[in-house]
Amino acid sequence: MAPASQFDFSNAKQLTINNSSDTLDYWMIQSKKSAPNQLIPHLIINGAFEDAATHRELLNAIAADAPVIVVSLPGLGRNICLPKQPNAKYWIAALVQLLDHLKVERCTLQGGDLAATLATALAAEHPTRVERVIVYGVCHKLRKLWRLLLSEIRAELLTDRASFDVQAFVLYLLTEDAISDQRLHRLYTRYFHHEFERFTEIDWQRFQLMIDGLLDVHHMIGFPECPILVCAGEYDQLTLPFEQADYADECPLADFVLVDGVDHYLRVDRNATMVRLIHTYLLKEDYRKLDGVCWFAPGTYQEYERRGEPRLIPKHGIARLYTRFVDVPIEGELLDAESDEPKHSTLNNDSSTVPRFCAVTIKDINFNGCRIELDRQLFRMHKNAPDLVLYLENPKLKLKVLAFDQGRHATRCLFRHANYNDALLFRQVLNESENFQMPEENDGREVAGGN
Repeated sequence: MAPASQFDFSNAKQLTINNSSDTLDYWMIQSKKSAPNQLIPHLIINGAFEDAATHRELLNAIAADAPVIVVSLPGLGRNICLPKQPNAKYWIAALVQLLDHLKVERCTLQGGDLAATLATALAAEHPTRVERVIVYGVCHKLRKLWRLLLSEIRAELLTDRASFDVQAFVLYLLTEDAISDQRLHRLYTRYFHHEFERFTEIDWQRFQLMIDGLLDVHHMIGFPECPILVCAGEYDQLTLPFEQADYADECPLADFVLVDGVDHYLRVDRNATMVRLIHTYLLKEDYRKLDGVCWFAPGTYQEYERRGEPRLIPKHGIARLYTRFVDVPIEGELLDAESDEPKHSTLNNDSSTVPRFCAVTIKDINFNGCRIELDRQLFRMHKNAPDLVLYLENPKLKLKVLAFDQGRHATRCLFRHANYNDALLFRQVLNESENFQMPEENDGREVAGGN
């Protein structure tokens, strides 16, 4: 094994997984300390877009005290092998086989997103093999909103990859606070444009496989009894901080920390902070006073406001919702496609794809989405309607939306921001007090986006 500073990150070793032709890729980096003085090996499970080079700075730090193993399982990281049976049992067995192959009796673990789920499952199912775990972006109860959004992304990739909008993908990851940070937006956009531009056919399939894994995360996740550090970005809206704190509270020896001023991808924007945090935790030293990190005692984070942004009450909540897709045709106000003017008519059972407007009232709103009430209770949009547009009267705004929760009286919607400048303008409008106001009290209802 070579030191991290001298390591050839392109030179991965391969291991054939038992009872299959699948292979996993792995890299091994020796510790700079001699065997009696070094920590037990640290295993990093690669997630989406990751390989050994992704963790270069972290590897150099940890290798000062411990051997490091980096693994890309079939279908994860940049492994070009696509698994024939992608599920937690398959991946966990592959990880155990790798530890056996390398004669590692006990290790520490690290992973993010789907890799975080696998790290928790391995630690829970094989407690004698794992000493402590570090995870970020972990989620054990996928919200309805993100289940629908991930399904939408997957459907788009399956039907028309050429139309996949990286800009919109990035804006889904950013909260209102982060959207105003042009440096952060440029960083994310550049990073993901670079990743998606070099995607091969196998990369797209692997990306879809990752989405499938996230959709099935509640069947995979484990609750280790060993020490586990759960790290969340302060502005993470994909795996909300309170959700990750809720997971930490389910584990008997978990610590929960917020990383200041960052969204979901901690290592993209706060890599130096994450390197210090992970290294300090593995050394079993006090990490709670590190710059950029906020530690919460068990159960205390749930006392804080769960939403990243407050929901606002429009002073003028009247709006119109446009769609071609309705489940129950009724009499209503139809859109004349030629003149763009409404006209009164009657929908019949064969004309449910006629463009139409329906009057709605916006009950609350924030940067991520809104909660609306349909003025006509018989009207019900198709649950997968792809063309929903919300027209606000005052101020005059036109917003593409995704309806993710239709109740009897109200519907929650996610805004589909696809343009950075338009998103900035919308944020500015929301902050204008003459249009919106803070609610007098929090009644506990959840607005779109989970914020």
